[in-house]
Amino acid sequence: KFFYNHLVQSVWEVIVPANSDIKTIEQLRGKKLGVSRLSSGSIPLLQAILHESGIDEKKDLELVPVGFGGPAFRAIKSKQIDALFLFDIMHEILQNTGYPIRRLAISDKQLNLMGNGMLASNDVIKNKGKQLAAFGRAVTKGAIACHANPGACVRMYWKHYPSKKPTKGSEADNIKKNVAMLKARFPKMLPDPSSRRIGAYEPGPWKDFVSVLHETGKIKTTNIPVQDLYTNEFVPAFNDFDRAAVIAAAKALN
Repeated sequence: KFFYNHLVQSVWEVIVPANSDIKTIEQLRGKKLGVSRLSSGSIPLLQAILHESGIDEKKDLELVPVGFGGPAFRAIKSKQIDALFLFDIMHEILQNTGYPIRRLAISDKQLNLMGNGMLASNDVIKNKGKQLAAFGRAVTKGAIACHANPGACVRMYWKHYPSKKPTKGSEADNIKKNVAMLKARFPKMLPDPSSRRIGAYEPGPWKDFVSVLHETGKIKTTNIPVQDLYTNEFVPAFNDFDRAAVIAAAKALN
């Protein structure tokens, strides 16, 4: 079962160049849309977004596999594709190269599909609940701390993973770019940082997921007991800490 809702909203987005004539999903009809790969697990989400606007991805537009990072960025910059479907941080990296973009609006149903979560076997949930609770509490504390001081969060990451620290550009500029990426992710991770239910699942998005998978032909029935797919039993423990102290400690970091 899933036991920690880490990204409560979908991180997948459709973006276009800021000066593009494409303003809505409907206007992708007849265009070329870049995706990481045609076998990506994100494709059903894209199909649902398109179908909601009356677009058949097999007939009404062309999906072009462009990968991630440099190849995808070159594809949109060179106008090999008209739009790009990747995730929020990847699009923020693209913006950080000096290429302005615009995100196309999608419905709340599509936006509220969970982006990522943590799961464990039923045996682990039954027999190692204390460890799962402590793990989830650490994740929650980390998210709260990074939200309170994203610059320090970036520097701490580089301290523990020095190979990830950029070797080009000034440290101040690189911190600014990485903070922008964090801020692009926070609404999906912590839509309400003051909530005492961080990590919790709600049945509605699960039902929407089932609906999306059914509509796109990935499953044959919607008769799935979604309550059996997750547990919220550790949510109180995830949030059982002095939040003010964590925020104060984070803000005190340089």
